[in-house]
Formats: sequence, C-alpha cells, structure tokens
Amino acid sequence: MEPTLLPASVFYACAATLVWVDSDVVLLLVLGLQTRLALIVGGLMMTLLMFGTMQIENFQNAWLQLTYALVFFVVLALRSWNFISLDAWLGSKRK
Repeated sequence: MEPTLLPASVFYACAATLVWVDSDVVLLLVLGLQTRLALIVGGLMMTLLMFGTMQIENFQNAWLQLTYALVFFVVLALRSWNFISLDAWLGSKRK
C-alpha cells in the first residue's frame, strides 16, 4: 500500500480494526441480529476497502469489492422480507 496517499498510521489503524469489524458484521448477519446496523457497517467497510483498492489502482479487486457492496445494498433494501432471523423472532415476541 505504499503508492497510496494515505499515511502509514491510517493504513495500520484500518488494518488492525478491519478484522474485528468484519468478524462482528459476519457474526451479526449469520445470527440475524441487528441486521440493519450490520449491513450499514458492512457497506461502509466495503466503501473503505474500495477506496484503498482504487488508490493502488487494483481494478480487478475493486470490481469484486463493488459486487460485494451492491449485495450489501440489495440485502439492506430488501430487509423487510427478513422473516427467519433473530430480529424477526424478537420483533414478533414484542407484539
């Protein structure tokens, strides 16, 4: 990541937190808990990754990351159809 405009401290901070954010997003999505928040954070994470990838001009990986970002967007847009998750189960118990 040397050819980027980002300082090394920003790169290392992102690299250190990316693992934890990614694992939290995956865990929340698999459990179906706080899906809206997990999808928004996942989409922002993909945007950050795409920014870094475009800085080093790795367009092949950027295309793949754009696909993932579009999947996050579509799943977020269709979140109202989410019937088999902990969010749906907890929501039905409250009513």
